[in-house]
Amino acid sequence: MNISIINYPFYKFRIFKYKFKGGPYIFLRRLSDVFENEVDIKIKPFFLKNDLTLYLGGKTINNNKKYLLRLDGVNIDVRDRLRFQKHKIIEDNIKNCSGIIFHSEYCKLIHEKFFNLKEKKIKIIHNGVPLQQFTKYGNNLREKIKYNSNDFVIICSARWTRRHKRLIEIIEFFNILKQNEDKLSLKLLVLGEVPKDLNIKDNDIYFAGDIDVKNLPEWYRTANLFIHLAWIEPSGNAHLEAIACGLPVLCVNNGGLKETIKLTKSGIISHADKNYNYELVDYYNPPKPNYSILMEDFKKILTNYEEIKKSIDLSPIDIRNTAKQYKNFINEICNQKK
Repeated sequence: MNISIINYPFYKFRIFKYKFKGGPYIFLRRLSDVFENEVDIKIKPFFLKNDLTLYLGGKTINNNKKYLLRLDGVNIDVRDRLRFQKHKIIEDNIKNCSGIIFHSEYCKLIHEKFFNLKEKKIKIIHNGVPLQQFTKYGNNLREKIKYNSNDFVIICSARWTRRHKRLIEIIEFFNILKQNEDKLSLKLLVLGEVPKDLNIKDNDIYFAGDIDVKNLPEWYRTANLFIHLAWIEPSGNAHLEAIACGLPVLCVNNGGLKETIKLTKSGIISHADKNYNYELVDYYNPPKPNYSILMEDFKKILTNYEEIKKSIDLSPIDIRNTAKQYKNFINEICNQKK
């Protein structure tokens, strides 16, 4: 079977890494690697003959051939004046596609709120990560960044220039933890680009900056716990990478993150946010989570830390299993009548 993937092979070239650095392209790069090496699917540039093209949903698609959409979040920011144009693009893409893959149940539900998905073939396939790269076995960087072996290191990772990721709230929660957990030597490790105006000087917080993907595992292995407080996050890669490296996770209850936490049995989903009802919100002015609830859930993780680590199931986030699900759905779409 021959398929094309949007912007293939350009997103695989390092010279284009800044153009194609977002989470969807990181995932597509990993998926295409498995397609090419382990699954009987050949990827060809879109202008060559193929059975189907896989697109991301946010760009205008001019294609009269059969195509599949991979959709994640919907623009729910009430302040975005371009929201209607962006929604119109997604609406047109949905209307003309042969099938849709959502990478979380949340993504499916939010699209059902804003768009007509009737009579469309739909499949939910969660993201996966390459387990041969992301593993709990290997070096860590504690010595390099002068962390002691008895430090309890909390790690977080995102492009923090996007305000809904809530880096400020993570730091506030970390300071609350330090005040209340005086028996622990707590450290916070922040991976990813931070806002230029962030002016925080704390010897217990290490800002590692933007990390090359190939170096991420040793950073994750430096930590004890991954925290993800992003507000209404559709899904993502970072928490999966951390889980694959053996880390329990503390996340909040809205969005799609909780789904893979449940599937992998890898942590606690804190109900520290009010339930989201799939409405428009001031997305880049997120509310603060309930720190008291987060504190109680952090204590639960500490109490059950070793049991959680032992219970982690990586099969739901193995990129090879993800690729097989994609292959099966692609076969179904290619075999359906026009």
